[in-house]
Amino acid sequence: MHDVIVIGGGFAGVTAARELTQGGAQVLLLEGKDRLGGRAWTSDLNGVPIELGGGYVHWSQPHLWAEVSRYNLAIVERPSYSSTNAMQKTRFLIDGVLQQDFTAEQTAAIKAAFKAFVAPAAQVFPQPFDPFAREAYRDYDGLSSQDRIDQMALTELQRATLKRTSAMQCNNAPREGGYIEALRWFALANAHDETYAASVSRFTLAGGTVQLLRAIAADSRADIRLGNPVSGVARTESGVSVKAAQGRFEARRCIVATGVNVWKDIAFTPGLSPHKAALTQEELSGKGGKIYVSLRGRFADSRWSAIGMPILSVLPHVIGEDSSVVVVFTNPENPLPDITRESLQAELARFDPDVAVIDFAYHDWVGDPLVKGTWGNFRPGQFSRYFADALQPEGCVHFASSDIARGWRGFFDGAIESGTRVARDVLRALA
Repeated sequence: MHDVIVIGGGFAGVTAARELTQGGAQVLLLEGKDRLGGRAWTSDLNGVPIELGGGYVHWSQPHLWAEVSRYNLAIVERPSYSSTNAMQKTRFLIDGVLQQDFTAEQTAAIKAAFKAFVAPAAQVFPQPFDPFAREAYRDYDGLSSQDRIDQMALTELQRATLKRTSAMQCNNAPREGGYIEALRWFALANAHDETYAASVSRFTLAGGTVQLLRAIAADSRADIRLGNPVSGVARTESGVSVKAAQGRFEARRCIVATGVNVWKDIAFTPGLSPHKAALTQEELSGKGGKIYVSLRGRFADSRWSAIGMPILSVLPHVIGEDSSVVVVFTNPENPLPDITRESLQAELARFDPDVAVIDFAYHDWVGDPLVKGTWGNFRPGQFSRYFADALQPEGCVHFASSDIARGWRGFFDGAIESGTRVARDVLRALA
């Protein structure tokens, strides 16, 4: 019998396994895929390193940055970042009409609208890593981001940019994303607009997220078994029995370190609490796509954005003279029927008729049976109804995921925070 079985080899699971083994526990980690990483996946597109899953990091994310410092890793700034956030060299499709060459007055109006949108953040989350410190969150949790936008007096441009920002944040239509989540992100960035923008889209790890993942895994003495999806978790008199593809395994404790959306696909005995069961059935809001596209020539702009179109945003990833690679985020409200070279060419040509698609790469996270979604973001009302219960263990079964982090939910920082916190809880229970 093992001391602990960790189900899931993403950042939460690998971090938990490291903390547990360094605390003296005997750990078995079961991962359904043939690789570690979960929703982090460093790959390449014709020799250019890319992140098919999460990718952005920042020193405002304390748990992540502690690991970056611990393993002496370097970061890389995204091309054209500074001009992106000044609205320089940007193209914006608003209901099919292209706008560009934004004036200083328009840029100021866009920033003013965003500041008004997130104005309650510091009041609602004065201590953002203690999300329940104040009851003020209850005043806003029933609202979607679209609800809040509709309450505001805005120009057409302000409304469009807020809808685009909200759609990117919740990775869905703004009506599907909880407004409370927009306030949380801003509070975590010290309620500062430039810090917020940099925290969510400015830097990546040199060499890819795989560098950090390998470093954490190398410090773990866990027995790691890949290609071993789990189908059942049963509590027993002596602890827990886990049914997986390669057999049944016993342990004193178990940490379920998968995303919330797939909890429902594991047969828990006894069943999950009503709140956890409802949360996994509803699923979180993140349902978009992330596609890396190789374009012919030099990508001269800093960002393309749209609302009401299949493509939400296009950001430069690597800029070269002969070819460039951009990151395309898609719109689940109006999805591409098929992701092909031809469909990408047609949609990107709406921004620039001279664009030429060479190749592309992506992973369908929504259709992935071991994930069923992108980054963790609560829908309206889920924070109040389910979050507190999602943090609680059920007997000897504990739960860790970036989806239920106290702070940077949906980010690497949240996964590391959750894995560390739950591992320490388990070590105390084993003592």
